[in-house]
Amino acid sequence: MKRRYALDNLEVRQLPLERAAELGETFEHVVSTGVLHHLPDPDAGLRALHGVLAPNGALHLMVYAP
Repeated sequence: MKRRYALDNLEVRQLPLERAAELGETFEHVVSTGVLHHLPDPDAGLRALHGVLAPNGALHLMVYAP
């Protein structure tokens, strides 16, 4: 998809959500759709996302399980 749509400013990495801090970056907008509720410890995943969110950033979450 990156090549197909010439998304030159897109960098793709794969790692467990709980290790997001290893990216060494912060983000203005974090989107997590249908992921957190599948983790063994969803709270740890949410903390990891919060840890990489910029101070005035937005976190968009979607879960479809209790």
